Amino acid sequence: MHAPSPDTIDRIAAETADDLRRLCGVWAARGAAALDAAVRDDAALRFAVLDARSNAGIARLIALRRADGAVLLTFAQTANGARHVLAQGLGEFHRAVLIADPSLADPTVSAGPPPWSPQQTPGERLADMLAAHFDVGLTATVALPADALAMPAELEPTVGDGSFAPALLAILDAAAAAVDGRLSFSDALGTIAGHRWDCGLPDADADIFGIYAVDIQRDDLDHSFDFHRHKNRAWTWEQELASYEAFAREHGEKHCRSLLTRFRGDAFARV
Repeated sequence: MHAPSPDTIDRIAAETADDLRRLCGVWAARGAAALDAAVRDDAALRFAVLDARSNAGIARLIALRRADGAVLLTFAQTANGARHVLAQGLGEFHRAVLIADPSLADPTVSAGPPPWSPQQTPGERLADMLAAHFDVGLTATVALPADALAMPAELEPTVGDGSFAPALLAILDAAAAAVDGRLSFSDALGTIAGHRWDCGLPDADADIFGIYAVDIQRDDLDHSFDFHRHKNRAWTWEQELASYEAFAREHGEKHCRSLLTRFRGDAFARV
């Protein structure tokens, strides 16, 4: 796998800085509900709402650019009014992090401890460019604010680094597309089941397991087709696929809607 070019990293840094300024400006001027709406209305962003008010008194709105999925933006607000903004590099950019309040007046940017390699890593270059966009220096190490990392009780406690986000957001996008009629339920459930190990939810989660239990029936389509064809020689493969789609909708739609209720609700807008 090739490392991203300097130009690609510089573009990601510029887009991240622009997103932060735009969205933090909305948050600072008009509040959490307006920020929630701005993220939902931006087709370039995938998003989720993580409601940890029951166990940590905080709600988080997270967003990730669809095009590259390189930097996770987190907007966190506690019940007592404390607000945090985080930008965390993901994957090969995982060393880069920015911490600020909604004013973005004096952000802290870090690339973490220097690696053993003398070559600049993608995460280090991203941190350098983010620091330049906000006219600040780099901090060697930085502790992420604990209340900005609080997770809903149903998520695994080990996913505070944001690595779960791309998979969780892909699950939510697939669920929303199926419910809205933009994607078949059979394809949506396949996408969701394929991310069950890395989305931050336990495998025994009721919705994830329920969707997996439906999706696994796909493995028996050939046998099901043979059975139907034995009963009715006119039965076609297209009919078999339509029958499975109806089955996937009947048994999977409730789980898709439940995931959207749980992770795209209005908890952040109301905190």
